[in-house]
Amino acid sequence: MTGVWGRVLPELVVQGVNGGMRLIYILLGLLVAMIFLLIHIAGLPEPSASTGMAHPLIEHMRVGGDGLKRFVEVGPPAFIMQIVVLVLSMLLVVMGISERRRDGTLYWWVGICGVVSLVNWYMVYSTYQAFLISGETGFFLGFPVPSAWMIYGTWLSGLLLVAFYILGFRRFIFTDEDEAEYLALVSEVQASNQPESGGEQP
Repeated sequence: MTGVWGRVLPELVVQGVNGGMRLIYILLGLLVAMIFLLIHIAGLPEPSASTGMAHPLIEHMRVGGDGLKRFVEVGPPAFIMQIVVLVLSMLLVVMGISERRRDGTLYWWVGICGVVSLVNWYMVYSTYQAFLISGETGFFLGFPVPSAWMIYGTWLSGLLLVAFYILGFRRFIFTDEDEAEYLALVSEVQASNQPESGGEQP
């Protein structure tokens, strides 16, 4: 069953994106969603003590106040916003590749990168939310767990796209066929710029 889906699912995705469901319209929909989310976030009332409060013991020092109270309203739309941004980023990667080279392998690569990025973002959000609720958190490699997910997880998930670019460069980005066409074009331009021989000598 897995083998069948492994062949059929990429073909369905390719047909959907390159066929009737145009990629550019999906990107437009995501951008519109981002606009509405930004308008919604901008319209939220400013929480109390949003700029901090005076420290009860140390003069000229301010403390953040109730982080959970601020998080309750702005957290969910910000969570959705980042999901939209990550999906948009993956689709822009696809859009940057020629349509004739968009195959099942490409969508599996980008899909895996996208899923890893989304899981990492969920862990950043949920662990920070848990910290605000409980006031407790663990540590990983010198950082609180939410910060560790943000620092290590975000960078490592981004490295998957770097690996895709390196390993798939000759297949998706700049193929041997592209290079041959480019070199042929350069030779043609250089030949056309050469002075014609056989003319009259001064």
